[in-house]
Amino acid sequence: IFVFPPNAKIPLHDHPGMCVLSRILYGTLQRTSLDLQRPHAQQQPQQSSGNSLPQDSSSSSPTQTTKPRSWFQSFLRKQSSFLRSKFNLPQGSRLAQLQESDVLEAPHCTMLFPFEGNLHEFVAGPSGAAVLDVLLPPYNLNEDRDCTFYTIHKDSDQEEDFGGHSNKASSCWVIPTNQPESFHCLSGHYGDLSVDDEDDEDAELEE
Repeated sequence: IFVFPPNAKIPLHDHPGMCVLSRILYGTLQRTSLDLQRPHAQQQPQQSSGNSLPQDSSSSSPTQTTKPRSWFQSFLRKQSSFLRSKFNLPQGSRLAQLQESDVLEAPHCTMLFPFEGNLHEFVAGPSGAAVLDVLLPPYNLNEDRDCTFYTIHKDSDQEEDFGGHSNKASSCWVIPTNQPESFHCLSGHYGDLSVDDEDDEDAELEE
């Protein structure tokens, strides 16, 4: 459960290879979400007119692990590597489609998937908010499912969307960055949910 103070924000971040079910428990959240480009729709973007994106010195390289990656993960990385070299993008940059921002109110439920809505950003309303997240599978650094923060870059010369049609308003690049200094997430643990007490009462009734 994520608890938001008034007007607090969780910056744009991903959920690699994951499905996430979210339910707003109270308050409102403004959501900005992006779809990741699927591998079979990956196309070589048109060469921009001498404009290349500068290297982001704050970008962090993906965590290296000793566990072999799946063929699917390897394929994604090869595709991304080709496009990055074309536009001189930092490592880990991906093509994405920016969706219209919307406002979620309790008790709204929403889901994201490995490609649909996989990147999102939440901003709480003036009364704060809380959201329950169920992550399948959960983040796991050893299985190459670390959380990465991103910034959005819209290329004015980019004329192709995922299907090859003109869609300058929504197509963009997402560029990995370090966790914003202004973002702090404090973790805690649930207390006693009195499960043991209920079991004891059931045992007394059976006697």
